[in-house]
Amino acid sequence: MANIKWSAFPSGGAIEAGDILVGLRAGVNYQLNAPIFGSQNVVVSTATQTMAPNTIYIIDDASSLVTLALPATSAVFDRISIVGQSADGWLVSQAAGQQIQVSPLQTTLGVSGSLASTNQYDSISLICIVANTIWTSFGGGQTQGFTIV
Repeated sequence: MANIKWSAFPSGGAIEAGDILVGLRAGVNYQLNAPIFGSQNVVVSTATQTMAPNTIYIIDDASSLVTLALPATSAVFDRISIVGQSADGWLVSQAAGQQIQVSPLQTTLGVSGSLASTNQYDSISLICIVANTIWTSFGGGQTQGFTIV
């Protein structure tokens, strides 16, 4: 676990690898919520799976495209990350009313929309911005181009 150091920048203790630094300013209340992701890290080796919020997925099915469904229930700030390893790639499917924003594009609203990898090691991090329905990429996708339908 990372060390958390409270400091009135620029003074404070020595900074060490893995530290999380939080700067304080007079009159401002700060809250640190941890962890950034939940306790789940999943290696997917099946063709279809429904994702859980606050989980990192590594796609490792060497025989077929892996389809990952967005969770039916999600709260604002829930996060999901997908990391490709399989050459067959991954596809994120949606339920009615769901949509994924990958600026400046977005998937088609509902079950006919999807987001898919184009290359073996494509990865993306998504954050829920409207409970249960709207997800957007953050931190930038690691790809030469996604397939957005």
